[in-house]
Amino acid sequence: MNSEHALPITFIVVMVSVMLAIVLYVFRQQRRRSQALKQVAGSLASARHVQGNAYEGELDGTVFRYWYVEGSRNSPPSFHLSIAASGQAAFQLSHESAVHRFFKRIGISVEVQTGDRIFDDRIYIQSDDSSFVRGAFADHCRREAALRLLELDYDNVLLKKGRLEARIRPFRDPSRVDNQRVETTVRALQTIAERLDQVLGGMGRQRDGSRLAVRSAFYSVSIGSALIGLAAYFWGSASYQPLDRFELFLASLKYGLGSYAL
Repeated sequence: MNSEHALPITFIVVMVSVMLAIVLYVFRQQRRRSQALKQVAGSLASARHVQGNAYEGELDGTVFRYWYVEGSRNSPPSFHLSIAASGQAAFQLSHESAVHRFFKRIGISVEVQTGDRIFDDRIYIQSDDSSFVRGAFADHCRREAALRLLELDYDNVLLKKGRLEARIRPFRDPSRVDNQRVETTVRALQTIAERLDQVLGGMGRQRDGSRLAVRSAFYSVSIGSALIGLAAYFWGSASYQPLDRFELFLASLKYGLGSYAL
C-alpha cells in the first residue's frame, strides 16, 4: 500500500474504533442503570414495571413511582422517586452552596428561614409562597425528613403538580439505589407530605423593601454597564480609524527596549 494513503486510512480506522468504544461504553452504562432499577423492583413484592425505565410500587398504603432518565448532551442522567402530595404552593429544596450563601449575604437572593439553624444552613428553599413553606417546615419531623433525603444523596426535593419528588442528578452509580434506599426515601416523603394540604399559605412571596432595592440596584448597574460599554464601542468604531497592529507594535518597541535597557 502506498504510504501516502496509509496514514489517512489508519486515522479513519482509529477514529471509528474510538467512536465505537464510546458508544459501547454509554450503552453499557445505561444498561447497568436500567438493570439496577429492575433489581430494586424484583426485591419489592408490590413493584411493577410501568413503561420504559419507570416502575411503580406500594409501601404502607402509599403508591410511589421511581424512574431513570437517560442523559443528553446538556443534561446528565437522573433518578427520580415521587409520591402523590398536595399543597397550596410549590417548593424546591436543595443543598445550600457557597454561591447561595454569597447571594443571600449581598441581598440578591431572599430565602425562607425556618429558625432551625442546622436546617437553614444546610438546605436552600425556593418557593413563591414564603408563608406556606415556613408553616410546612415549622414541623420538626418534616425538617428531619428533608435532611434525611439530602443525606441519601438526593440533590433536590420538589413539590409540584400534585407530586412530591426526590431526585438524584447526575445519576451515574447504579449501586446508589437499592431496596433499602427506596423504602427510606418513600417514608421520608410520606413524612413531608403528611397533612401538607392543611398548611395555610399567604398571598405569595413576602418581599423585603430593602432587599428588593439592593437587587434592583445590582441589576440596574449590571445592565447599565453593559449598555454603556456597547455604546462606547460603536461610538469609537464610528469616530476613529482602527489601529494598525504592526505599526502599534513598532511604536511600542522604543518604550519597551528603553525600559529593558534601564
